[in-house]
Amino acid sequence: MNSFPNDGSFLERFLHAQQQEAEKGERTSTADVVQTEYQDGDNNDPSDDERESDDEQGEEYEEEESLMPQALAVEGSWDPRANSGPPVDGMDYLRRVRWEAARTPSIAQAAPPAVDVGQADKREPSKHTRGTYRFMTGLMKPPRPPPPHLAPCPHWQRDFVASFSAIRLQVADVLTRAEEGDASVAFFRRAPRGHATAPTGVPGAASDEASWKSICLGAEASEGEGSSGFTAPHPPLLSVLGKLDSIGRSVLFQYNCTWLEKSKRLSEPAAQWIFALGTVVDKPLDADTMASMRSLLRTCSTLLAAKEERDEEVARLSILIAMAGKYFRQDELV
Repeated sequence: MNSFPNDGSFLERFLHAQQQEAEKGERTSTADVVQTEYQDGDNNDPSDDERESDDEQGEEYEEEESLMPQALAVEGSWDPRANSGPPVDGMDYLRRVRWEAARTPSIAQAAPPAVDVGQADKREPSKHTRGTYRFMTGLMKPPRPPPPHLAPCPHWQRDFVASFSAIRLQVADVLTRAEEGDASVAFFRRAPRGHATAPTGVPGAASDEASWKSICLGAEASEGEGSSGFTAPHPPLLSVLGKLDSIGRSVLFQYNCTWLEKSKRLSEPAAQWIFALGTVVDKPLDADTMASMRSLLRTCSTLLAAKEERDEEVARLSILIAMAGKYFRQDELV
């Protein structure tokens, strides 16, 4: 067995050799890095790096485009450094479009314009948006409350909502049984006396507004608008409503709300049709029917606010306000 000296000379020589090896390795790695950077500087300039990045983005874009059917097949690619002039043909133009699309971010951010809140309401709208501005301004204003002696009583409104809900259930049950061919409700399919042509000649709700106006409000209310020959309004019987699908009932409800808003008066036939259609429209309401229901509530509230004495129209207005506002809960959005 070899013996090591005890004076520590071996340990010192070992540590010295390790330090020399470490310094030699550090110099070698530094020289490699410098040489690599030098070679990269000779062979790759920033423009080449950008080209590689652009090629990668283009490949990603092509992968995304491969998921969708390609409308126009574009061959080749466009190099802006090789051909910076205007496109020579349609295919060259499409290659440039694809090159720009590959470098366009998927999400663009834009800062909102600075608007002085104090001056926002004082700006005069342009002639193209003046009508829309007045319309939206009118919608934002809440309707004027009715006189206290004409306002619907909250207790009565609660009782009405309960009764109206029960009516909707009964009507839905009758219409369902009639569609299934139940003989006990077959009389709803028969034409009423004095209006033999109405149930068999019901027009499409989404296509013939003039004919529906004659049926709902009478021929005198739609003279010159393609009247279908009726001299009096037709009552909203289930024999008529049962011939319409859910979309037709919603469209007819929207028609009646629009007619009421234009007439500025709630006649008895109009109130009957709006109430009857309210019992058959689907719930929850779709967007268009909800907008019409809200318009109905605003119109009836405005008409009721202009009243001074209690009459039959006040009763009709109160019923429709309770239907649209309390049952369909549109008073929370007005």
